[in-house]
Amino acid sequence: MRTIQLDVQEDTALKVNQLSQREKEMLARMIDTWVQDRRTLREVMDDMSAYAQQQGLTQALLDELLKEE
Repeated sequence: MRTIQLDVQEDTALKVNQLSQREKEMLARMIDTWVQDRRTLREVMDDMSAYAQQQGLTQALLDELLKEE
């Protein structure tokens, strides 16, 4: 692994800094996948959505999770 630096909006940086270590690792894997596969961000997001649905994530559960802060 290697550390990189990206310029993002201030609110994005604050939210990323608040992520747990596990969430940061998942974000890093998503970035790796997106860059390595040379797929569009939309394609990666579609794959993530399909995987989440296979794992039992419903729209209602997602809405509930997004309400929590």
